Amino acid sequence: MRWLVAIVFLFWGDVNTRAQGQFEQLLGPQTEAIGQISTTQFSSYSSLNNPSLLSKNKKFSIGVALKNLFLIQALNSGALSLQMPSKIGTFGLFVSGISWEDYTQYFSGFAFGKELGGGFSIGARLKNSTTTFGSQYNSTNLLSSDLGMNIELNEHLVLGVFFLNIASHNFKNKLLSNDFPFTSRLGCAYYFSEKVALFTEIDKSVRHPVSGKLGVTYRLKERFTLSGGYNSSPNSFSFGISFSPSETLGIHFANTLHSILGHSPSLGFEYEKQ
Repeated sequence: MRWLVAIVFLFWGDVNTRAQGQFEQLLGPQTEAIGQISTTQFSSYSSLNNPSLLSKNKKFSIGVALKNLFLIQALNSGALSLQMPSKIGTFGLFVSGISWEDYTQYFSGFAFGKELGGGFSIGARLKNSTTTFGSQYNSTNLLSSDLGMNIELNEHLVLGVFFLNIASHNFKNKLLSNDFPFTSRLGCAYYFSEKVALFTEIDKSVRHPVSGKLGVTYRLKERFTLSGGYNSSPNSFSFGISFSPSETLGIHFANTLHSILGHSPSLGFEYEKQ
């Protein structure tokens, strides 16, 4: 029975599988671990989050992530994120998707982030969504764009804004206003020290009430980091652990606990060229 409830919430509800009206887009386990805060945390999954964070990627990096939703065997999502720095800024490529039996939805796209000076960074992203539902239906495609900004006010405080689905257009030359709603996110990160950081974010969609998020990271040892977070909509808690066996490799695990549907574990691997 739980799988039936999960599917109903997945397509019509407002739970962890939908971020303010959007279908599941895997953000990487480091982001999942702090309540899905995506505006201010830099990582090897920057292409999946606020595109202005790409400006912090000074080395070529790859992030791979997998997630199982609510411990339902057939309900899974995955993502691949590439960050490629250049002389003019950092380019990003990404693909993510979710599948359940005959239903699949994939996101793929291109992003770019650049530092403009004074601690200010800006980034933009163009993404395409492809949805299929069995062989008897035609697949649909939707093109949309995102915009992000980030500013370091000092060595401790970082602010970020992220606007999703500024414009959407399908390939039948018909403007769409109800597929992916416009969503705005305002986030703040405060680094108390090299070991401890606090993250907050406000998430508002045109379809849903305001969602509040809170997350914290603590570097336990040089190669171990613990994370925790809370998301008010849906009402869920999360935690995670990261391990870096070397300077080039990272392994990340996160788990989100929904108050009704239970656990959604995710696992990720990252590589950063030295």
